[in-house]
Amino acid sequence: MLQPIQQAPEDVVIRQGDISSSIFFCLKGRLTVQIVNHFNDDVEILPEINQYKIFGEIAYVLRTPRTATITCLDYVSLMQLSSAEGYQFEKV
Repeated sequence: MLQPIQQAPEDVVIRQGDISSSIFFCLKGRLTVQIVNHFNDDVEILPEINQYKIFGEIAYVLRTPRTATITCLDYVSLMQLSSAEGYQFEKV
């Protein structure tokens, strides 16, 4: 199902290691992307996600745990495509 989502600053949209059930489309706002290396607790900050970007697709398509934590920097408007429509992708 495709549904609109509104998030506030500091809301976590995706948490690294969680099971994937959706892909997100950013319609408005900015989000930060962080990856934690669990061997030494180093945190890598990746480029921000902003308007018209898609995220969450890696874990969703590959059916693996989430690879990063994505947190809102602003008030954010997203569209969420949940697994009811997804998982029509075939792992090759």
